[in-house]
Order: sequence, then structure tokens, then C-alpha cells
Amino acid sequence: MNVKFNLFFKIACASMGAGVILGARFGHQGQLSEEGSALFAKAQVYNMSNSNF
Repeated sequence: MNVKFNLFFKIACASMGAGVILGARFGHQGQLSEEGSALFAKAQVYNMSNSNF
């Protein structure tokens, strides 16, 4: 992988992560409380940082 693709991949992962967090926070299914939203964001960061590619 070259540097340009690696940067694009990181930006794409960050935008997908933000989309998942915003979807969970403001989705129509059931909104998270402030504590639940913070825990969900921490879990997403933990999963993204500790996943095996």
C-alpha cells in the first residue's frame, strides 16, 4: 500500500466510525443517553484500535 492509499483508508475508517456513532446517537430506533453514548464511543474506539486486519 502506498502512502496516499493509507491516508485515504484512515480517513474512510474515521468517517465510517463517526457515522456509526452518530447513527447510534441520533437514530430512530432508540436514542442513547449521554452515559450510553460515551460508553458506545469508547467501545468503538477500543474495537477499532484493537482489531486485527
